[in-house]
Amino acid sequence: MNPIVVFDLDGVLLDFAVSWAQCASWELGRPIQKVSEAYDLQERFALSARECHRVWSAFHRDAWWERVPSHGSAWDAVCNVEAAGGSVWAVTNVDAQWIHARAISLGGLIPSGRIICLGEDASAHDRVKILEALHAQAFVDDQAANVNAAVGIIAAQVFLHRGYQGQEEPAHGVTVIDDLLDFPVVTVGVLLAPRGVGTMIAMLVVGRLTRKLPPRLLLNLTLLVLVLIAALYVAARGITRPLSRLARATETIGRGGRAPPLPEQGARELRDAARAFNAMQERLHRYLDSRTGVLAAMSHDLKTPLTRLKLQLAMMDDNDDTAALRQDVADMNIESLADFLRYRDLPFGRHPRCLHDTTPSVRNSYRKDTTHSGPNHKA
Repeated sequence: MNPIVVFDLDGVLLDFAVSWAQCASWELGRPIQKVSEAYDLQERFALSARECHRVWSAFHRDAWWERVPSHGSAWDAVCNVEAAGGSVWAVTNVDAQWIHARAISLGGLIPSGRIICLGEDASAHDRVKILEALHAQAFVDDQAANVNAAVGIIAAQVFLHRGYQGQEEPAHGVTVIDDLLDFPVVTVGVLLAPRGVGTMIAMLVVGRLTRKLPPRLLLNLTLLVLVLIAALYVAARGITRPLSRLARATETIGRGGRAPPLPEQGARELRDAARAFNAMQERLHRYLDSRTGVLAAMSHDLKTPLTRLKLQLAMMDDNDDTAALRQDVADMNIESLADFLRYRDLPFGRHPRCLHDTTPSVRNSYRKDTTHSGPNHKA
């Protein structure tokens, strides 16, 4: 059986005074200021007995028991004790009807089955009886009277000193701390002494990593993760969409087409890439246009001498030499160059060609060339 460790609920794990002061401000319709460090709330906030009664009635009526916040170190303290192998319980001087409201305030830190409500008239000795019945090994409270009553009853009595005035002096044997995180440190020896120092450290680390999260916190974390995923998706799309446009435009240019200018938007690097691509495409097309102009001028200048050469060949007698010359002139097809210039901006595709079909015409042309070269030509 795990050692039992008992925490006082209000004042140790929960910051009851904060909720009570908020309820008092709303009920009385005025700000409530702390005027002393007295443990009694009526004295601490300088309220009359009638005002204090009104606040307590409103606290019960409006279910303020469910809205009491926990101290910042409560979670770590409880989880460290559980990591050391302790079984955590809580005790409070509140009527049993509010037990589920107290569990809600704890947010799942301690289940309602381990919360003991003694009633508002319970005394320090009533707490000691509960500690004896649980066979508790350690107990922490912010009231010195409750801790002093447990001396000699349990192994470790710890007084959490909050600086309240008018309390008893801690009895001999009571450990005094001013930070709740010190409680697991001063009690871990009682809980894990037989297991060794290595086991203590290992259980503290593993317990912190494997402790259960409260359902509300788990839901909030899940929603936060979903929101982050959606935000990351939008951000990733904002980066990949311009890159996809750049890839499509590059493929269009590679096929001989003209891509529309890329919008210069997005991150600075994406804007720079789009601007560089647009400038490159503009320079490339200016080069192609200038080359096309040169070829157009050359084709125009070649038409006149070719026409004159065709006319002279037509006036010559037919023989093998003139036939060969006419074929050479026919091969100088200026119209194909004009077609290239006319359809240069149209997209083109690649088509397979059979070299076997082209080889005979090349072979025959080569044979004619070797025949015309004379008898001394060696192939």
